[in-house]
Amino acid sequence: MKKFFNFSLVLMIALLGILLSGCKKEVKYTVIFENTNLENVLVEKGTKLEKPGDPIKDGYVFAEWYEEADFSVKYDFDKIIEEDTTIYAFYYLSLSKANELAGTNEAYTTEEKYYVAGTVESIQNTDWGNMFITDGTTTLHVYGFYNSDGTVLYGDLEEKPVVGDTVVLYGVLGYKFEGEIKNAWMMGFERKEINPDINLDEYTEVTISEAREKTVSEKLIVNGVVAGISKSSGYSPSGIHLIDATGSIFIYGSNVAASVTVGNKISVAGIRANYILDKEIEVAGKYGYKGSIQLDQPELISNDFGENDFETSWIEEITVKELMETSVENNITNKVFKVNALVTKDIKPGYVNYYIDDIDGVTGTYVYTMNNGGDFTWLDQYDGKICSMYLTVVNAKATVAKLIYRVVPIKIISDEYTYDMNDTPEFVVEYYGKGQFLSTYDNNPALELITSVSSELLGFNNATLSYSSSNTNVVFFEEIGGITIFHTKNPGVATITITGEFNDKEYFEELEITVNVSDEYEYVDVLTAINTDDETIVIVKGIVGSSLVNQSGFYLIDDTGVMAVKCDANEMVDLKIGNEVIVQGNRTHFKAKEDVAIGQSCLLDSTILVNYYGKHDYSTESFDKTGKTISELNEYDPLIDYSNSVYVVTATVQLYEGGYSSMYQLLDSDGTTYMGLYSSSASQYSFLADFVGKEVIVELALCNWNNKTYYRGCIISVTDGDVKVINNLNFK
Repeated sequence: MKKFFNFSLVLMIALLGILLSGCKKEVKYTVIFENTNLENVLVEKGTKLEKPGDPIKDGYVFAEWYEEADFSVKYDFDKIIEEDTTIYAFYYLSLSKANELAGTNEAYTTEEKYYVAGTVESIQNTDWGNMFITDGTTTLHVYGFYNSDGTVLYGDLEEKPVVGDTVVLYGVLGYKFEGEIKNAWMMGFERKEINPDINLDEYTEVTISEAREKTVSEKLIVNGVVAGISKSSGYSPSGIHLIDATGSIFIYGSNVAASVTVGNKISVAGIRANYILDKEIEVAGKYGYKGSIQLDQPELISNDFGENDFETSWIEEITVKELMETSVENNITNKVFKVNALVTKDIKPGYVNYYIDDIDGVTGTYVYTMNNGGDFTWLDQYDGKICSMYLTVVNAKATVAKLIYRVVPIKIISDEYTYDMNDTPEFVVEYYGKGQFLSTYDNNPALELITSVSSELLGFNNATLSYSSSNTNVVFFEEIGGITIFHTKNPGVATITITGEFNDKEYFEELEITVNVSDEYEYVDVLTAINTDDETIVIVKGIVGSSLVNQSGFYLIDDTGVMAVKCDANEMVDLKIGNEVIVQGNRTHFKAKEDVAIGQSCLLDSTILVNYYGKHDYSTESFDKTGKTISELNEYDPLIDYSNSVYVVTATVQLYEGGYSSMYQLLDSDGTTYMGLYSSSASQYSFLADFVGKEVIVELALCNWNNKTYYRGCIISVTDGDVKVINNLNFK
């Protein structure tokens, strides 16, 4: 009986459970779509929310659904609903609406911050991150680009968006020349898939060293690590320095430069080119310079977006002196070298020059910049230090007066250079001894030689130089009152030995000197040459005075007069101010124009027939010292020849800087009248920077090289108290 009862009880409980389960109520939860006009929906417990259609909000673009109101976590539509839920619609302000809200008033900035999104179309400044973003139809300028909390500027971001990437930004809107989002915080970005818009089958993949040797116009593919990014004016990225295990090359193109960062390993296609500024092509050809080796019209093929070190095993270590003496026929442009060099920052009115000099502190060149030095402020920490560095010659500046390499530092290896005192004998021979001599002489130079060298920079004093000759009938050294003078005597060949000594260490080198028979010439003085009819070949003797400016040549001066000598830059190579020379040239008035200007009086197409050398002071006997003023000189008639005269005037040096040009000028004592100095830019008168704002005494020649209706000035020298500086622009 008891068994039966238990069984019946279990059966009843089971039946009751079945009945109760059949009566269970269905549970649903409410889902709210915040920030939208969408109606709430009920979702059955334990199921998933079906993703709704994108909500619409006027002036905005829907982006994504989020779990929280701070939009920190995206909503996962695979999530099981277990409670009432609110999801939040996130929108970007459309770029057209952003431009509308930005207004047109430069002083206007919205109080509210907005989210915008777009594809990076171009980058104007890789420090600040100034760029344009686009949605395909509308663009918006970004002025200032930071990380997500506004603490790190674009240029210092470890990972940053580049051209083609999609970005989400947050910031206020304003207007300056155009609508923009200001000091934007980057809330996220997405990399673009790289799809080069070229037929890669037309390109040949080569190493960088092979690419350098290819002919112009060949289509090439190279691979390497981005070692540096160059910037055009306004700090806009314009090209990159690319390095592989064989060499280095410059890739010119803002599309690639704005799409990579230093350390990226990339593959890029481009067309082999040698670049020279159009205005320098003709004069560059006279030096044999073929242009800067690079790839143009580049297309990015791939990018690992990594932080890779570039390969250095192939990089040659040389001195800056050797670099500067490398012939342009051996085109080293955009080839990276390792050097020990002194970094010097030179602040000028309106710009900063950075110089890279050898350890002698003198031999070197300047850093190439298109931003008045602003793109190389990172060198400030090395100012005055000798550093071990990787650098490249980016191009050679070709002017009528000279051709000079311009460099860009790629990386500072160390600023803890230590000079070995045991190297001093060799150092003084290489840097001070050998450069005093030519290989060939036609006349006795009577040259005073350097016999003692000290260097505060390197920390040594009184290293000595001595000299000897293998044939004193050809060349010999004379000792007069502790001074060593080098002479040539009879035609022939002799070997001279230059010996450096310091701290019981010794080093010597030998040079071969050839002495030729000097030709004899009949010549006239400068005044006679001036009075000679135009288009007449004359031979004249005088002292090499100061440099011409914006022309290749110099002023020839004697007791009778002053005359401009226009000559090829090659004629200037061995000339020095103070040399006594015989010159042959065509006496003419350059670019004379009837009823406009008589032109520039000069010797044209001149050659140096004889150089007697020496360090002679030029005569000022013919200079006008009557106290002429700038106001008076400005009134001189350009149809009358005043370009053979030098005037000693008192004036204040001024630097004029416009938007795209700069020039020096001389202000009269009346404080209002000025005369401009003939030049292509203020850089040709860089020695005047120390005199800006000062009243000085100027030896001033009048010139008119381009048939203007007025004269401009060409400075012979400037004197400030006991300091006299002679214009030496064209001299090596």
